Order: sequence, then C-alpha cells, then structure tokens
Amino acid sequence: MTSGILLALIAGLFTFRAINDAMTNATTAAVDEAPTIPVLVATADISARELVDASKVTVKRAPAHLVPEDYLDSLDDVVAKMATVPIRAGEILIRSRFVDPTDKDAPILYRIDSDDVLIAVPADALMSSLNLLKVGDHVDLAYTVALEYTDKDTGEIKSTTSAFLSLQNLEVKGLVRSQTPAEEGAGLLKPEAVLLAVSQQDALMIKYLIDTGASMDFFVRPPGVDALSPTIPVDAEYLVDRFQLFDSLPQELVNEIIRRQQDINASTEEPTD
Repeated sequence: MTSGILLALIAGLFTFRAINDAMTNATTAAVDEAPTIPVLVATADISARELVDASKVTVKRAPAHLVPEDYLDSLDDVVAKMATVPIRAGEILIRSRFVDPTDKDAPILYRIDSDDVLIAVPADALMSSLNLLKVGDHVDLAYTVALEYTDKDTGEIKSTTSAFLSLQNLEVKGLVRSQTPAEEGAGLLKPEAVLLAVSQQDALMIKYLIDTGASMDFFVRPPGVDALSPTIPVDAEYLVDRFQLFDSLPQELVNEIIRRQQDINASTEEPTD
C-alpha cells in the first residue's frame, strides 16, 4: 500500500516536470521566433543638450512589440543632433528626444558656446518689425543713445546723442513670435523678441541700453561675411565735420546752433514726474 502511494507520487513528479519543461521550451521558442527590427540604442550615457556622435550609439535588434512607436533605426537620425533630455546607456532612442541645432526652420538654435548666454532683445526695431530677420542671420547691433559726459578740459558736464555699433556679427539664435498674426490674414507672425548668444558682460551692456531706452536696430550681414568692421560713433559733431555743414556760416551762428542742440539734449535727459 505504502509502496504504491510512493510510486504514484514519483510518477506525478516526473509528469509535472515534463509538462513544465515543455511549457518553458515552448515559451523560449516563441520568444526566439518573435519578429525583431533594428533600432538605435545608446551605448553610453548622453546628457541633455549634448551633441551625439557615432561612438555613443549602435544598431541592435529588438522584439518589435517592445519597441516605442517613434523609434530611430539609422545613425543619420542622431549623429550631430542634440539630445533634449538625459539618456541612459541601453535605452532605445526615439525621435522626440533629439533636435537639429542647425535647422534654420527651428524656432531656436539650441547650440551656443559654453561661455555665452542667451538673451532676448525686443523686436521693435525696424528690421525685425518688417519681419525680415531669419534664424541663422548674422547681424550687427546698433544703438542710438543720449549720453552725459564730463569735458576733460573744462570739467563741465555735457550731453550728446550718439549712434554706434555695440556688437558685431551676432547670429540670430531664435525669433519669439506672437500667438496671433499682427494683421488680419497675415501669413507670417511678426516676432516679439530676437534671441542672441553673447558673453555675460555683453549681455549686461545690452540690458543697460535697453533699460535706459536706447533706440536699437539690426544691420543684416551678407551670408559668409564674418569680419569685424572698424566704425566711429556718429553724433552731431561727426556730421558737422564730415559734411562741413557750417563752413559757410559765421562762427557765432555755429556756436548758437550747437548750444541749442545741447539744450535740447539736456531737456530730454530731465526726469518727468
């Protein structure tokens, strides 16, 4: 009796193991036979805003049912592209996590030098208000500002209005546009701000000029022209000397004209209540 029960238990154990092995083999075979597709996988950690090179990605095959919908499968899709979020080694790469930093149609060029900062300049200048600026354009930044200074010879405080190039050969990194067209039926949206990459010191200078109400405009450079041009700030004295405006006038009248212009400059500097 006891030996019969023991034999039955042993037979049952062998039967269970046989069934379990058969099911495991069937599952393994099913996995091995599942369709696979080539995908791009990170071979090393990729930080946000890092430009991807070929050494950090590779092509592997993965089960199709485990691959995200917007997966990437070609090195051309990521090499020289910029990651917008951190990516861990082993992750399948997806299209929505990369941008092209040189895409002229993108709202912002993401690539800037490590020593620069991104600033927004109001787009109320004539060039930008006419909607002529494009991302990737190289521009010179010109300001006209009323200044007070101390005459070195007399110690007298004087004022003048001067136009000058504050910075040259800046690349337009982005155009921040309005949410609605400026005019009914307008096909293009006019920008509200122009994004530029400059050093921190230059950013402070531009902030000062903006905060003090200096008038600003952009001079657009021809493509490929990167050389800096020596310029002289332009004020009333410069115009008089260049065009010899008062050569035929009595000196007393010239002095009176200059004095009145200085009075006008000084009155525009006075604070209003």
